[in-house]
Amino acid sequence: MLSHFSLLGFTCEQQDNPCDFILDIVQGDRLTIVGTDKERNQKLTQQKIAESMNDKYLDSLIWKSVKKETDFCVNTPSNISLQEQLPKKSRIFELYYVSQRILRNTIRKPSTFLTQIFIAVMFAILEGFVFFKIDHSIDEGVTNRGGAIFLTVSFQVFVNAIALQLFVEERVLFVHEHSSGYYHVSTYMISKLVCDLIPLRGLPAILLSIIVYVMIDFQLTSHKFFIFLLCVLFSTLCSCALCFCLSASVKEFSVASVICGMLFLIMMIFSGFIVDLDTVMPALSWLQWLVVEQQ
Repeated sequence: MLSHFSLLGFTCEQQDNPCDFILDIVQGDRLTIVGTDKERNQKLTQQKIAESMNDKYLDSLIWKSVKKETDFCVNTPSNISLQEQLPKKSRIFELYYVSQRILRNTIRKPSTFLTQIFIAVMFAILEGFVFFKIDHSIDEGVTNRGGAIFLTVSFQVFVNAIALQLFVEERVLFVHEHSSGYYHVSTYMISKLVCDLIPLRGLPAILLSIIVYVMIDFQLTSHKFFIFLLCVLFSTLCSCALCFCLSASVKEFSVASVICGMLFLIMMIFSGFIVDLDTVMPALSWLQWLVVEQQ
């Protein structure tokens, strides 16, 4: 819209509200039009300006594109759904625009990303000092290393519970846009995963893994480190996926947070670090296969 009015000589300044800018134009408050007819156009009445803009709109490429789509929908039988009436769009086209919007929303709120980075680094340093250069003995060494791994994974799971709020806030917008045929569900989920979950959750997990692995003095070999890193990343993605599932299933954030906390608690109990799974009664032992953190 702004580019169309810019071609007519109405340029919206950077700090101007586009809605107010359009209202000023249609009300006749902005009569200045650059070009050869500048002086004459300044004297035009509001009615003549409206007629002039209407004629130029009918000659524009925007109108031709809109008319093509409306003619297609009008000539389509009424028993065909809206999704079938809309022109076919490529998935790449959908991914581009949905991802672009998610990235812009992320950039506009840098405090969320910076806070997650800060908390991950501070926790990693704290955990590193607590388990600093733990010994390689069978008794204390194995116990401390198991506790360090359990603490790392538990932190990643609970700190990513904020993913519950993502879909709860965007539910109405998503339902409106999806029902209007703007994009597919898979497009939305892939864009969220690539542009939101991986950058905002993956980078803090990588920094935490590097600091913890070096300070605790785990086995300093590349393949062992990448195994540790993948476990932390997969735990992060699984916890985010569970939060997404709950936020998509429950409309109230408070209800979703309670259910999420209960599921995370069950995961901690049957992770193999708190209790020996061989001693758990058979009626409950099957719960170990539902947890995120497998020993």
